[in-house]
Amino acid sequence: MFSKTDVFENVLWFVTLVILVAIVGYPLAMLLYGALTSDGKLTFRAFEKVVTDPHLPRYVINTLKLATVVTLMSLAIGVPLAWLVTRTDLPWRNVVRILATVPFVVPPYLLAMGWISLADPSIGIVNRIYRALGGEGYIVNIYGFWGLALVMAFRFYVYVFLLTSAALERLDPSLEEAARICGASMARVARDVTLPLVAPSIVAGALLTFVATCENFGIPALIGDPAYYFVLTTRIYAAIDMFDLETAAAYSFVLLAISIPLLFVQRWVSKKGRYVTITGRATRPSVIKLGRSRYLALVLTLIILIPSSISPIVSLVLTSFLRTVSSNIFDPSSYTLENVYEVLFVNPDTQRAVIDSLMLALSSATVVTLLGMVVAYIVARFRTKARFVIDWLASAPFALPGTVFALAMIFAFIWTPIYNTLTLVFLAYVARYLAYGVRTLSGAVLQIDPSLEEAARVCGASRIRTLKDVVVPLTKPAMVASWILVFMPTLSELTVSVVLAPPNYPTIGKAVYDLMEEGAFEWAYALSFLVVVIVLVCQALARLIARKVGAELG
Repeated sequence: MFSKTDVFENVLWFVTLVILVAIVGYPLAMLLYGALTSDGKLTFRAFEKVVTDPHLPRYVINTLKLATVVTLMSLAIGVPLAWLVTRTDLPWRNVVRILATVPFVVPPYLLAMGWISLADPSIGIVNRIYRALGGEGYIVNIYGFWGLALVMAFRFYVYVFLLTSAALERLDPSLEEAARICGASMARVARDVTLPLVAPSIVAGALLTFVATCENFGIPALIGDPAYYFVLTTRIYAAIDMFDLETAAAYSFVLLAISIPLLFVQRWVSKKGRYVTITGRATRPSVIKLGRSRYLALVLTLIILIPSSISPIVSLVLTSFLRTVSSNIFDPSSYTLENVYEVLFVNPDTQRAVIDSLMLALSSATVVTLLGMVVAYIVARFRTKARFVIDWLASAPFALPGTVFALAMIFAFIWTPIYNTLTLVFLAYVARYLAYGVRTLSGAVLQIDPSLEEAARVCGASRIRTLKDVVVPLTKPAMVASWILVFMPTLSELTVSVVLAPPNYPTIGKAVYDLMEEGAFEWAYALSFLVVVIVLVCQALARLIARKVGAELG
């Protein structure tokens, strides 16, 4: 006979597994099926079409070349910056740390728009200042390979910075002190002791940067496409836009062949490197005195951080209040609130986009938090082997490029009534961002002593009552943090919604992208400004909650 507890556990994990199979497993299977069949018959025609495409080598080389250069630039920025912030007496270290993570908070396509408003040959603020001073033409052009690489490096170096700084903070200082006692100089200690010990974290950050560059769509679409620098993600979108789904699926597997193995290597490197940086004793990283060089180091740091963190956002905000993007930025009469007003109260398309995105963000954040709580509880507390499958299904979509997962949702639901509706966008959001909820809530569940639940059960409480009265109240702060962490990216999401959102029901991300494509820059920047404000406020709230409850934020 099964007890009530066994029945509850079996029902809960089975229902959860069915939901995840429906929104994750089934789409991924249909993506593979769509790539291998044509008119219901097994064929490799799509792969043959891609392999024989004379442009394929160029797309692959462009993607790998861009990712390699961005990774090298990110290492050159992230590693020294992490060392200065964590191991030296650099002035304003907390301010520098905040500035260093700002690019990671703002959606990539909004950063790209900020850079366009700065360095577009015709409307860019830098070039307009240059012409106002008597120059002709332009001095900077954001469009092209190097502009694309610079913007992406300024966005993705944060992976290297965060992982390297975390490793440096956990490093046992006695290892470095022992080397100094033996007479080693600071440079030799850094080269022979510090660097080898944090190398796994640096490599892991570099691999994440490489994969993130390969998978990103928004920045290459806005900055690369105008210069005819095409990468795999933009070609996948172009194939979907032409409804050539077979070709899009085949291109997707080319991209997955690059990104998935690297993600496995990244995880292996991260696990391999943990034992060399963490000790069982409480440690305090040794601080190196920079002496007179500390202010020079601060100036050099700000030379990097101001362009990467402040300039594009300030430029985006300024542009959003200009009457036209070509207005004189030094004339106070050029600034107006009309663009923001029209976006919110006049333009029906942007109004629709704001309403749709708010509705999708609110609903998906709520469902992800609730489903993430269930998944986290099953993985942490249940004994069934199905918990490993559930955990994998909950994490898989976030490891996939957004364009690829959106294509999988098309293959899965194209013959259903929810295709070309916001319901499909909602399901895609839930599946793609479920990992946020599970990761945030897993730590909170594991921090609860199981004896608290056992005490409630001994007193006669059912499993449901125990969850409601013990587990949920103790994890409530983490649930709030999870909700905010999902609300932020889904509100401004571009990659999935630009593929799945129906024409008459755009999201904010799709509306901004379409407005930029149409040349309606004033409305595009006004809408982007609203998103930046909401995202920064939500990020501040999430950090405040995390500080109080110790929730792990991504």
